[in-house]
Amino acid sequence: MSFHEEEEPALVDYWHAMQRAAKRARGNFDLRRIDKVEGDYDIVARTYKEIDAADLVIADLTLSSANVYLELGYARGRGKSVIQTCREGTPLEFDIRGHRTLMYPNATVLEEKLLSRLNALKSRCR
Repeated sequence: MSFHEEEEPALVDYWHAMQRAAKRARGNFDLRRIDKVEGDYDIVARTYKEIDAADLVIADLTLSSANVYLELGYARGRGKSVIQTCREGTPLEFDIRGHRTLMYPNATVLEEKLLSRLNALKSRCR
């Protein structure tokens, strides 16, 4: 997701909603956002390393950040399972419109939709 909370303060709420959904979901989901990882590292290299290690990637396209599109493409290219999310009204580029996207008007709806999707994924993996 975009790190530009100064541009869109609601991103903080969306991140917290994702964390709550992961905590409430059946299964063990460990969400990571690279700007929240302490240490001295190259951000792009660390992002790729985290995607490579992930079983699932959640890509929030709110604000249509070029970096998120790059990371989403990388994750898909590596064969990762992806959940696309974005706030309602976010314009999606042509190459990802065909993928299912959880659209939400606010953090509460995001939390519930993501919780449902995470539980559905966990049920399919049994």
